[in-house]
Amino acid sequence: MTVAAAIDSAAAWLDRDLAAAPAAHAEHALTGLGHIARADGRPSEAAGHYREVLERRRRSLGAVHPEVANAIINLAGALGQDGQVDASLRLFDEGLEMRRVTQGVDHAEIGVDLVGLGDTQRMAGHSVAAMRTYREALQRLRRTHGAEHPLTREVAGKLNHER
Repeated sequence: MTVAAAIDSAAAWLDRDLAAAPAAHAEHALTGLGHIARADGRPSEAAGHYREVLERRRRSLGAVHPEVANAIINLAGALGQDGQVDASLRLFDEGLEMRRVTQGVDHAEIGVDLVGLGDTQRMAGHSVAAMRTYREALQRLRRTHGAEHPLTREVAGKLNHER
């Protein structure tokens, strides 16, 4: 079975059984499908899953919540990968601000989120902003993940490559 067939099969199962599933289980399953679709190079499909999660979480948790921030950041990443950089940049700003408000300015995920923002800025041709974002991400990742963490090393490489 191909990855695409597995995603389609899981999505069909979810469509059938989503109403009966506990909300948190359905949201996690949809998020997982979004992650798989993105990894498989299907960002439009991923964005659809992430949009549904975002709508569900806003209804159940309210407009401002850490899980809403996660859903916004996931959608931002998929839209950026899909070439919708303006929408992606707006959502990254919204998601990062919500994460800072709900989880604190030093939360470990902010460094990870900044990498996605920097990638989208770079795709949009905003090289100076992207380098600034990568530098902030690198500082945070060194503090929260350590200098040898693969993501920390990836960001350091992006900065070295641009010099």
